[in-house]
Amino acid sequence: MLDPDIHLNKTVDNNLWFFACEVYSRPRVADACLTLQDRDGVDIPLLLCCCWAGYHYGELSPELLQQASSFSKGWSANTTKPLRTIRRDMKTSYSKQWPVSEDSWFSLREQVKQLELESEKSVFDGLHSLIDSSMQGLSTNKPSIAASIRNVEHSFPVVSNGDNVKELLSELLAAIYQKPANELRSLFEGK
Repeated sequence: MLDPDIHLNKTVDNNLWFFACEVYSRPRVADACLTLQDRDGVDIPLLLCCCWAGYHYGELSPELLQQASSFSKGWSANTTKPLRTIRRDMKTSYSKQWPVSEDSWFSLREQVKQLELESEKSVFDGLHSLIDSSMQGLSTNKPSIAASIRNVEHSFPVVSNGDNVKELLSELLAAIYQKPANELRSLFEGK
């Protein structure tokens, strides 16, 4: 549910939250991310973190990716997902028979949406802190598309589960690296 109103140039700041908001606002990215989340169970903050890390630092160690995954999934399971469920349920569950106005109902839904957004920002801040502090001063692989792909593949076994997943991930990477999605899709197929 990233904030689509944040639009920064990716070269201005390497902050994961701003990176994620900028990328998410690009054409086809939100739809690709939501499909991966809802259909395939992909943790979007972790997915965007894997791409950001590859873009800024290169390939991450399996241990660091596991730490990031543990944190993101734990945080999301306890905060973001329950809030998302409540927000989505509230969209269609108001009853005109209730002794409370529809405006009050949707005002409360908006407050839940803001809490969900704050929860999501917190997970991005935590992931940024974890990765940034672990990578400071280390000589790593050079940042690249291939590093982003390897980070994603190590974190999400679902990548190997079909062409549709690779197509959606290629849309995301195309938005980040400003390359044609079909060119990036071939990088997945080359494995």
